[in-house]
Amino acid sequence: MTELLSEILASIKHNRMRIFLTGFAVGWGIFLLIIMLGAGNGIINGITNGFIGTSNNIMTITPGKTMLPAQGKQKDTRIDFYLSDCDKLKRHFPDIISKVTPQVDTTVRINYANDHVSVPISGLQTDYLMFKNRYISAGRDLDQTDISEERKVCVVSAPLAKRLFNDKPAVGKRINVYDNNFLIVGVATSNRRNDEEKCLYAPISTVRTLFCHGNKLSNISIVAEGLNTPEANETFMKSLRSFFADIKGFSPKDEKAVKIAGDFEYFLQIRNVLNALRIFIWVIGLATLCIGVVGISNIMLISVKERIKELGVRKAMGASSGEIIRLVLLESVVITVIFGYIGMLIGVGLTQLLKTLSESLLGANNTIFCNPTVDLSIVLIANAIMIVCGLVAGYIPAKKATTVKLVDALAGIS
Repeated sequence: MTELLSEILASIKHNRMRIFLTGFAVGWGIFLLIIMLGAGNGIINGITNGFIGTSNNIMTITPGKTMLPAQGKQKDTRIDFYLSDCDKLKRHFPDIISKVTPQVDTTVRINYANDHVSVPISGLQTDYLMFKNRYISAGRDLDQTDISEERKVCVVSAPLAKRLFNDKPAVGKRINVYDNNFLIVGVATSNRRNDEEKCLYAPISTVRTLFCHGNKLSNISIVAEGLNTPEANETFMKSLRSFFADIKGFSPKDEKAVKIAGDFEYFLQIRNVLNALRIFIWVIGLATLCIGVVGISNIMLISVKERIKELGVRKAMGASSGEIIRLVLLESVVITVIFGYIGMLIGVGLTQLLKTLSESLLGANNTIFCNPTVDLSIVLIANAIMIVCGLVAGYIPAKKATTVKLVDALAGIS
């Protein structure tokens, strides 16, 4: 094996231009694939950030008043939601509902320094940002400890932070909410540029204890999975209403008792656009990879043709057809691996640079170009594909070369 590798290195050393052209085709194919996928992921992530609330099938269920008498309930009977309903909901639709977020809403008066403002406050559990179409731009989010210990902490919306503190940091400041001292732990920024809502988010346990006495919820938000058509979505909404009709004792035909709001058609459009974009990016990326494969094939064909006399000499000296083929294949693999990883390193390095630049210029959750990186497994698979193609590209002409008559090979005739 050592002797074989020495021969390969000697061959590479004496054929630098050919090796460079072969390696360039390999490295360029891998590099372009990574750049294409990275740029595509950056665009997709940007779109997802811009429409984070609609990139999932989100439904908001709000209790109302009955319009039809049923099961002993008269018209205008108020329907109430409780935390236990969330658990029942998840158990009843385990294959469709992936997330459930209860919410308690009220309005409070905030005092900070000499500023006074009345704002809505939402008592929430964790994982609420998706439903609010927001991300944490400073500090941290609410966590389970905040909820279980009923801590007086809150996340403020970016417009409210600007109103209270101008351009100074809001995290770590304390505000007075109806004589209750709340610590601001985070700032939530909307993905929608025209969203100027001034509001507070606090642990649901804290809000219920201090401002909304009782166990009633204002609404329940859910994420529904696997609904791929308007018909499937409509069927699920009917099942959802029937579920609440059973546990709350109203008519399933009573649409006022429980209101279910969702933008499924909009969600479907966004999802279809993203899927189409992913397919387009992969088609272009694979086409780019194919160009690299064609380049390897052509150059290896020329390479073997140029070396037909050398291979004839080897055959005359007793080398078998298998040894000649193995020599060419190993040379092809060495070139593919070295230049493939060079292309991979340059491509990955460039996408990381683009990620850093986009985050510094546009922010980590911008809606234009976000996190243009490629999964490492995809890069390694692409390299493996190029290695296999390099083997095939080297095998075909090498096999053909072994069938050339010895006299013709020594004469350099292929």
